[in-house]
Amino acid sequence: MRILDKHYDFYDYLQNIYPDKTITFDRTKSFVLTKDMIKKCLEHTTYNHKIGQTSYILLQVCNRFWLFEAEITDIDQYSCITNFSLTLISNWVNYNLERKLFELNSIQLDNEDFSALWKANTKEREHKIVIDAINRNCYKKKYNLDKIRKWDNDQQAWSVINNIPLLKASGLAELINPLDIYLALEEYFSLERTASERRESIGLTNDEKITNHGFDVKVSFRNIKKK
Repeated sequence: MRILDKHYDFYDYLQNIYPDKTITFDRTKSFVLTKDMIKKCLEHTTYNHKIGQTSYILLQVCNRFWLFEAEITDIDQYSCITNFSLTLISNWVNYNLERKLFELNSIQLDNEDFSALWKANTKEREHKIVIDAINRNCYKKKYNLDKIRKWDNDQQAWSVINNIPLLKASGLAELINPLDIYLALEEYFSLERTASERRESIGLTNDEKITNHGFDVKVSFRNIKKK
């Protein structure tokens, strides 16, 4: 896979180890996700900002998922977050969910699962509830970490100007196997290409199928008269 980007991320070196010129990842609208951006996410997704409060962050690339827990570890005298920790809870693949190129969000469970989360008496039980809810697509995206938006005065709306986060400075890269994310990106583009080719073939007439294979319906398949 070739990566088009003037910036560099922690998995980019693999394009030189596994060269494949048939797949190109246009990442020219990337931006560097920083720890301050994740801290801002924590500020918006936790309340009263107490040490020990947590927020779940979900990364999806193709059909591979990484679930992280961000925990407040320090606050100042004004209850502003000054430090936090990141933990990888689990990573897995689920082909029953819609594939995505690259999504990174703080998430919140739907009502029933959210109530079950409050009743869980162990961290292991909490994590199982969150993973099960994700696999059933029963969660909401609470805070986007995969987009930078800018207010458009002409349209009177927010527009996305950057949409692929580079993880090298976020604290997340240390918790992700670079080969896993690289192969997930390759798989996304391969599946998208296969799906596109399949859609183009659906509904073709017999003559169109012949033409697609490089034949001329008038010349290549002439009726040959028997002697």
